[in-house]
Amino acid sequence: MRILLTGINGYLGSLLAPELVWRGHQVVGLDTGYYKERALYPERGVMPLTFAKDLRDIEPEDLADVDAVVHMAELSNDPAGQLAPHITYEINHQGSVRLAELARKAGVQRFVYMSSCSVYGVAGDNFVTEESPVNPQTAYGICKTLVERDLRRWLESILQSLTCATRPPTVPRRECDSTSS
Repeated sequence: MRILLTGINGYLGSLLAPELVWRGHQVVGLDTGYYKERALYPERGVMPLTFAKDLRDIEPEDLADVDAVVHMAELSNDPAGQLAPHITYEINHQGSVRLAELARKAGVQRFVYMSSCSVYGVAGDNFVTEESPVNPQTAYGICKTLVERDLRRWLESILQSLTCATRPPTVPRRECDSTSS
């Protein structure tokens, strides 16, 4: 499967890309290049072909021959999103929805959106699930909620492709060791 992985050089993308390659997928990356010096990749990590491009500048030809999109290229985390909420909205909400629309028009069969537990706001001592109400407190969390809403609408109206959103908590990094199982 040919997978476009946006945010490939980021915190999660730097771990996911080698895993997808190891599993036999052809991975093409798209990233702004903030971490182009491979700061997050282990020295022995796999670095797929990556195009340096802002999410807002993606064109239909960037999705040619792509079977799946795993989308993680957004301004990350709550504090950074609060610095310029209008830019966070432009990139994280509008850019993500535009990417999903372009992918749908290009006939991409799978679209995986990496959301965030920030959509819940402050949960307190209670556990949350996908059915728990959202209560985002920041521009970052609000944008994640808006993208989920918009993708859900498409999923309900257009069942041609598989669309998925996941809400991972903060994921601890570990060193990748190709010799471990």
